[in-house]
Amino acid sequence: MAEIDIDKMLEKREQMGVTGKKSGNKMNLIYIAAGAAALAIAAVVVLNVLKPNYQEYFPVEKTGIMLFNVSGKSPERWEFLDKKESINGAEYSILNRTDTANNFTVQEYYSAGKTGIIKAYTSENFGEKKPYGMIMLPPKVKKGAKFKAADTAAGPIMGTVSEEETLVTTAGEMETVRVDYKGGRATDKSVWYAKGAGVIKTDDRGKNEQMDIISIKK
Repeated sequence: MAEIDIDKMLEKREQMGVTGKKSGNKMNLIYIAAGAAALAIAAVVVLNVLKPNYQEYFPVEKTGIMLFNVSGKSPERWEFLDKKESINGAEYSILNRTDTANNFTVQEYYSAGKTGIIKAYTSENFGEKKPYGMIMLPPKVKKGAKFKAADTAAGPIMGTVSEEETLVTTAGEMETVRVDYKGGRATDKSVWYAKGAGVIKTDDRGKNEQMDIISIKK
């Protein structure tokens, strides 16, 4: 940080016709300079606190092929496609989920913006796109954060960033954050997001279905 030259500041003030004891003016300028420095530091802290970090936990881009074990079903392969798709003038990243037993696919269309990570549409086998409209992560992911994930006819679905957890998986040890979603007609679900990887585990209590990461291939 550059040093503040109090004497030069004082000299400039005197040249503009400001009078008084030099020592007193010098102390005043010291207080002013100290206050300005404190405000600058506070501004940096606030910006860091408010800075969005959602894409650290769910990078909606091609990061590799992820294989999941799904309770009661065949494994699923997840992969963000290289291409994006424009829908109603907006660009969306495409997550392609494949049922490895029959190659049936589901697509999820995501956007990342001021409101966080949004799952906007879904489709099956690249067919009709159906509106989904749910915020999966808020802009700032931190423990205790609460947000309205979606509005439904049966009431809102609320999201809560609950815990930071270290999970030991077959794909390695990962630092994660757990987000709980509850509300609507029957939504009661937890999703674990790992930094740099995205979703690595889900527990859908409404559907009695669990999913766990098996491997990640870059």
